[in-house]
Amino acid sequence: MATKNAQESGKPGWTLYKRLLSYVIQHKLVMAVGLTGFVIFAASGPAATQWLGWTLDSINSESYEEARILSPLLCIVIAFCRGLGSFMGGYSMANLAQRVMHRLRFELNAKLMKLPATFFDQHTSGRLVSKVTYDVQQIAGAASEAITVVFREGLTVVFYLTQLFLIDWQLTLTFLVIAPLVGSIVSLASKRFRRYSSQMQDSMGEVTQITNETIKGQRVIRTFNAEDYVNDRLFAASERNRRQNMKMELTRNVSTPLVQMIVAMALAFLVWLAMSPDFFAGSTPGEFVIFLSAAGLLAKPIRQLTQVNSVIQRGIAASASIFTLLDEAPETDQGTHAKRRVDGK
Repeated sequence: MATKNAQESGKPGWTLYKRLLSYVIQHKLVMAVGLTGFVIFAASGPAATQWLGWTLDSINSESYEEARILSPLLCIVIAFCRGLGSFMGGYSMANLAQRVMHRLRFELNAKLMKLPATFFDQHTSGRLVSKVTYDVQQIAGAASEAITVVFREGLTVVFYLTQLFLIDWQLTLTFLVIAPLVGSIVSLASKRFRRYSSQMQDSMGEVTQITNETIKGQRVIRTFNAEDYVNDRLFAASERNRRQNMKMELTRNVSTPLVQMIVAMALAFLVWLAMSPDFFAGSTPGEFVIFLSAAGLLAKPIRQLTQVNSVIQRGIAASASIFTLLDEAPETDQGTHAKRRVDGK
């Protein structure tokens, strides 16, 4: 199975993630409600910056008295819509994650009951238990948390960029120059995330196996005075898991600030250009505020989009482990004798 798992892990990430998404797509209504919520949430961001610019321009306008009443109402409406969208999307994705976990655990258990005895002779019970518990949990994160961030923050970026393009498309294009550099960093980090995730699963399965053996064989361990041996094995397995976790955290905590710094430098250059009299000579103060606000608020969703990469790669590594087991050939029933009635003799 180690060879098969390695082959499965070598498959393109999108192939594995597409198979995982097939479990998600089965719940179309939940997905539709969640995506609707994300659209509402994402649209509320540009709506807030638009409201801020309009309120600023209304201060010295003829419609000041009307704006004085309408502006607070719009503020409340935008906040309500943002909260509603957040609830719809967040709750729907949590519901979706639990449904996917339930389905995968059921399928894994059903598959385990159909596998031949030789399969269980070749694999430790701890690793199999870890697949049903730990690996499925990682898949749930990829199926819900990743979808949440990709759609919610992705739509937020799209709406902010659309707003920036409508105000000044030339200035906005200068900001998009950083996209290839950001993409290369994310791609490099993805490979490391996936490799470390696969190693973490193996070490976690070893920890589960040793713990299982300790509990079941505690009398034998005491009889042969093997406490130190068992403790050393568990310490080594847990230490391997800790090291892989720290390698993943190192990659995540280096790649994310690096992307943030690149985005910040691009935003700083954007602000420098925006403050030039040539760019906003014919614009109102409100439009200038809208542009700077939208550009500044882009940093947060971009940061979250880069951070979710580690979740996706953990899910892909876990799905390789899960789908390898689900694709195992069941034991062939070669029996030919059908007994109609058993008399107990």
